[in-house]
Amino acid sequence: MQPIRSIPLPVRALFNRPISRATFNLAFSAFLVLFYNDSLWQLMLSIVEPDSLYNIAILAAFMLFIVMVLNLLMSLFISARAHKAFAIFLVLSAASISYFMDAYNIMIDKSMVQNAFETDAREVSELVTAGLVLTLVIKGLLPAAIIFAIRIKRRPLIQELKAGILAAIASLILAMLVIGSFYKDFSLIFRENRQIRYLITPTNYLYYSLRHLSGAYTPQDKPLTTIAEDAAVNPRWTAIDGQKPLLTMVIVGETARAQNFSLNGYVRKTNPVLANLDVINFSNVTACGTSTAISVPCMFSDKPRDGFDVDNARFRENLMDIFKRVGFNLHWRENNSGCKGVCERIPTFKQIDFSASRWCEGVDCFDEAMLYQLDKALKPNKQNTVLTLHQLGSHGPAYNKRYPKGFEQFSPVCEQRDVSTCSREEISNGYDNSILYTDYLIGEAINFLKRHADRYDTNLIYVSDHGESLGENGLYLHGLPWFLAPAEQTQVPMVAWFSENYANRFALDRECINKRAVQPASHDNLFHSLLGLMGVETTAYNKNLDLFKPCLGAAT
Repeated sequence: MQPIRSIPLPVRALFNRPISRATFNLAFSAFLVLFYNDSLWQLMLSIVEPDSLYNIAILAAFMLFIVMVLNLLMSLFISARAHKAFAIFLVLSAASISYFMDAYNIMIDKSMVQNAFETDAREVSELVTAGLVLTLVIKGLLPAAIIFAIRIKRRPLIQELKAGILAAIASLILAMLVIGSFYKDFSLIFRENRQIRYLITPTNYLYYSLRHLSGAYTPQDKPLTTIAEDAAVNPRWTAIDGQKPLLTMVIVGETARAQNFSLNGYVRKTNPVLANLDVINFSNVTACGTSTAISVPCMFSDKPRDGFDVDNARFRENLMDIFKRVGFNLHWRENNSGCKGVCERIPTFKQIDFSASRWCEGVDCFDEAMLYQLDKALKPNKQNTVLTLHQLGSHGPAYNKRYPKGFEQFSPVCEQRDVSTCSREEISNGYDNSILYTDYLIGEAINFLKRHADRYDTNLIYVSDHGESLGENGLYLHGLPWFLAPAEQTQVPMVAWFSENYANRFALDRECINKRAVQPASHDNLFHSLLGLMGVETTAYNKNLDLFKPCLGAAT
């Protein structure tokens, strides 16, 4: 027993002498608040400088308020096993959450949690870093082991229930007293710094996770809302009188930011292919959201960003439903974590062919694999066709895995999963290589359309879902709440291409479009622009949001 005796007496007493549940709850709550909220306290210290006794009192009161909220939550557990199990769950989950918040300067809100639940195994594996493992050991497993070893006094159920109720009431009263005493200060701080609520661990992820799991964000019994029931195709856009059917390709980019497209003035030549093609570059485009889970359903929705609700979007028809209604041949090909409900009701959805493609290793494929046997999506009849390709694009943090080695033009690249440990140059190099590959992919997609010019009048639209932070101001990746997100996360590239046959058929005025392309645009324009390009007439269509309407001579 000599090893036990070597442990300092206070530590031995911690394990040998049972402590009350109230003592444990209070100590545990304070522990969580102090050691798992680095991002929160950094922000608070920048807002309220501890240069006076009053400011120190504000910080202490804020800390006490959070501790009391957690203490109230812990007091609700009467079962000893459930009580410890929940505490262990909190330290393990808080350890991982705090790591990502500190390492990548992200915040935990509704969209971030939704993204997490919709992330596939491939993306999860890329986030497992040495830093995460070390954090989980030190801030997760070690505290969990200590919690497991601590002995908590057991009392009769009635006594535990009374004690829990009293502790909860006391915590609530003290929290209210704190709020009441510093109401003016807190209200000012929170009004001017709304992001604070997204930084409070563990209440941030607990709240949004419970809301997600409870179905609050995705109600299951809500009927599908139909839109554009009057939709019909203008005869000018149909394959009659010897005219060819239309073929539109939509490429939904992933994590490409406008700043790193050389078409937009970026110093590196990341668009050598597109620079030599007759494309129209939209240089001032704003995304609907900062995450795939928000942006993808939003860009295909009839609702503008200001009126878009991702929770209701799954129960409201979108652009693909309209195209289906008018009889278009639709095909959605996926190399990401899903279409986020957009393609749910169209007849043809296909994950890329992992086995037959030379661009795949296991379940990891380069985006070029989406073009493999894409010809089979084209039907022999004269149907207007829309092909949608959803890229993996430049999804981080493993930018170096988004392109074949032959596209590694900029080096050295960051090969660490924890990009915050790499230099800004290494991060940018890997990211720019992924943009270079996207440039190539768009070029190959255009070549695909050219090969079918004898059967179709073709056009292409590329637009990214959101941007990316590459270390600017200490920010990495994406997903910040919209009102806080920098331009790197909200400004996205958008490119259009029209075949000569399409341009001639509809009297496309390129000079007109090029003038329009430098004006502000957004994801709000995509829904109406694609309706216009495919000649779909409906009351849901807004010509003022159609980027091409003024520049098509055949438009009526």
